[in-house]
Amino acid sequence: MRKILWLPLLFMLFSAAHALAQGPVALNTDSLKKVAAEIKKANQEKAAKTKFQFFIIRADSATYGYSIYADGQLYIWQTNIPGMPGAKGFANHALATKCAELIIQKIKKGEMPPSLTEEELKKNHLIN
Repeated sequence: MRKILWLPLLFMLFSAAHALAQGPVALNTDSLKKVAAEIKKANQEKAAKTKFQFFIIRADSATYGYSIYADGQLYIWQTNIPGMPGAKGFANHALATKCAELIIQKIKKGEMPPSLTEEELKKNHLIN
């Protein structure tokens, strides 16, 4: 799990080192957007080659969370509603399933970390 999470960071570091080796570079919004787009593309390419699966897990107070596996290795263990304060999980199995599916979609789109905002949670009827 740690190896997968460090890949985007390592990619950025190697990209920065390569850029520095080529001479001084003026950092601006456009160059940062370009680097972000390159990282996102690399994440998408890696995700396209990865088999993801999820399992619904029991969390505290009779709630539900999920675990996501990438190529058989634990990638995410989420027992609370992502993006929300506290340790409360989802009220039922169906909500945890829908959330795990949304997170996998985000990973496949190259979004790292694959988080959900409160607005996204409400839009997808995961919270009120």
